[in-house]
Amino acid sequence: MSKVLLIKPRFLIVEFPFVTPPLGLLYISATLKEHGHEVKIHDCVMTDKHFDGLRRIVEEWQPDFIGISIIITEVDQTIKIMKIIREKLRDVPIILEGTVAIGKS
Repeated sequence: MSKVLLIKPRFLIVEFPFVTPPLGLLYISATLKEHGHEVKIHDCVMTDKHFDGLRRIVEEWQPDFIGISIIITEVDQTIKIMKIIREKLRDVPIILEGTVAIGKS
């Protein structure tokens, strides 16, 4: 089966007093796992404000598919994330889900 990396960018200009778990990605992850896929979730707020962990996961784990959950305030960070992914993995499909579309990767 496939290795799927799910990424939650975060709006980093404003610090929030709490962080909510990426519930949508958790639901997607559970469904993918039920169907035999290997899934990792990378939450940029909890683990990676400078994307070092993301670079490491992309390079070492080599996912077959990448999903990014995005809202309008995370567009700039999502563009940076997509550039990092494309540095390491030129042909891996990137699927965006959320309330905004920013074009092809």
